[in-house]
Amino acid sequence: MWQRFSNHTRQTIVYAQEEAAKRHEHFLDTEHLLLGILRETESVTRQVLEQSGMSVPRLLSELEECISSDGGSTKAEFQLARGAKRAIDLAYDEARRLRHGSIEPGHLLLGLIRVEEGLAGQVLSKRDVNLDKLRDAVSNCYPEVPPIPSPQLFFRQVIRQFTRKEPPSEP
Repeated sequence: MWQRFSNHTRQTIVYAQEEAAKRHEHFLDTEHLLLGILRETESVTRQVLEQSGMSVPRLLSELEECISSDGGSTKAEFQLARGAKRAIDLAYDEARRLRHGSIEPGHLLLGLIRVEEGLAGQVLSKRDVNLDKLRDAVSNCYPEVPPIPSPQLFFRQVIRQFTRKEPPSEP
């Protein structure tokens, strides 16, 4: 599934890992993913949040207040916490729903909002983030890809092309 992530989303996850490492945590959770999204100041996702009336610096400070560090040792590899796994699955679902070709940070944000039991979802819900409005904003940020036709439709199109009375036009 990682091959479906855009380069921006991969960078967001690297930022999330750095945020977890900075706090000496070995589990990557929803709050780290949100911090990774917000870390890039010129990102489309950050602009979407700001256009929806969200104060990103205020959101960051609220998120920082809620995060506790366990003081454990930092590992080279991180494990995904259950909430982060769920957010990533939901990001894939959002990208598919919006017919986008890859998973972008905006889809990850939508996934985080939908994981209500995660810290990121709780902080965003306290800020009255509207999922439908953000989904509309995200859908306009990334290009749609044509849906894959069903096998039946595909074969009907092929048969129709070969049963035409006139020859197909050449490009």
